Amino acid sequence: MSSMGSFDFEDWKKLQKDLQRLQGKLPQFYEECIKELVGRLLAKTKARTPVGVYEDKWVEFTTKTGKEVRFFARAHGKQGGTLRRGWTVGQVERTAGGYQVEIINPVPYAMYVEYGHRARNAKNGMGWVEGRFMLTKSIEELEREMPAFLDRKMKQFLEQNLGW
Repeated sequence: MSSMGSFDFEDWKKLQKDLQRLQGKLPQFYEECIKELVGRLLAKTKARTPVGVYEDKWVEFTTKTGKEVRFFARAHGKQGGTLRRGWTVGQVERTAGGYQVEIINPVPYAMYVEYGHRARNAKNGMGWVEGRFMLTKSIEELEREMPAFLDRKMKQFLEQNLGW
């Protein structure tokens, strides 16, 4: 009759302890990944956000009395960028389904630049100014990059904590 042999369970016990320890570190790992992804999203969105350009120019018009007026209007150092500087990130919140973070732009006209708006004398003659979709395009791009990013981060996490 043959014997069953011996089996050492110590490696299994060690793996179980390592996995339990790892489980305690997961919420922090998730938040770090989310914060890095949100940072990337914010950078992409800001890069796509248009900045107003104000130039010095000649202004010419005729008054009601028929007098022609012409003067040089200076922008006086006026600079655009309010919309771009307006992008901020809210707090990372844990919800029943995962995590949630808000990307916020409190500038009143941000929604109109993002999605487009009606206009009386639009350049295209159609009465509609197309949206720039800064945030929408950035989200789509980040969603394409996310699997590779998360795979890389998970490998680093396992290497640091389990030595794999």
